[in-house]
Amino acid sequence: MASSLIGLSLQASALDVVLAFTQVQAPSTSLDGTARTQMIINHLRRLDAGPVAIFVRTHELTAKTRGRISLYDNAGHLLVNNGHRYHLLSRPDLYRYQADLLIADRQLRRYKNYMGHVHLANFETTEAKSYRERLLDFAHDRGLVPVAVSIRVQDAYLNRRYQQQVNRHRRVDIAALQDAYVDMIWQELLYYQKLAMPTHGRAPLVLLLEENDLTAYFLPGLIDRIRDNGGRILAPQTVFNRPFITSVPVNPHTAGGYVAALGLAVPPRLQAPYIIGGDKPWADQFLLRHGLLQ
Repeated sequence: MASSLIGLSLQASALDVVLAFTQVQAPSTSLDGTARTQMIINHLRRLDAGPVAIFVRTHELTAKTRGRISLYDNAGHLLVNNGHRYHLLSRPDLYRYQADLLIADRQLRRYKNYMGHVHLANFETTEAKSYRERLLDFAHDRGLVPVAVSIRVQDAYLNRRYQQQVNRHRRVDIAALQDAYVDMIWQELLYYQKLAMPTHGRAPLVLLLEENDLTAYFLPGLIDRIRDNGGRILAPQTVFNRPFITSVPVNPHTAGGYVAALGLAVPPRLQAPYIIGGDKPWADQFLLRHGLLQ
């Protein structure tokens, strides 16, 4: 019986994860931006983790940040069209957004590891044919390959709190912070896998992380945790080139979403990445429990 329980535990932990990075053109913080990028690329190479997905917003391409994108491109990582500059906080305009995606597509074609993959924003409407469905048709007609994100975590907020401590010249226990960072993401991956099981079984999870200082420092620990528990880091092409699936298999933000998933009904249409781990107050409590960043 004991061996059976161990086997079930290991099976539950065996995750297939695709790593994706956003905010790769963010300004330098306590780490120089280019050094941050190079650290991540070196970690991935040293750990033989294969390619990851790099989400690019093309209006942020400058002489300096273009060099960072080239570093990822030359290292064989997959570039993903994340639009040019259209912002979803403005009034939703499907046709402006489509034009925005085409501007970004045209600029990204210069990179050898841009294969026409595009991350589509969340355009939900109550119309019979939603904007989301129209965007999928738009992508198909122009040879673009839609990709989905499964999960985001509170890594960006943890990094902001870390930067606050650095700027105040306060001591931070980096080893303890790494343990907390890795454990937070790992537990959230397990939790999300449990939510996803009713609708998507053990489909690979696409984890979107921000390219920040904590990622540069702690990525090896996260990869080791996934692998030590029987998981695998998959190349994005092995997942993104499959038929498109919803990015949120279970949507707990809508009434009946979880019940619908358990009943194998069509899940809600919300396509935004699901941020697990609560909001900023939750993240503060998480840090408080670990005695960090106070």
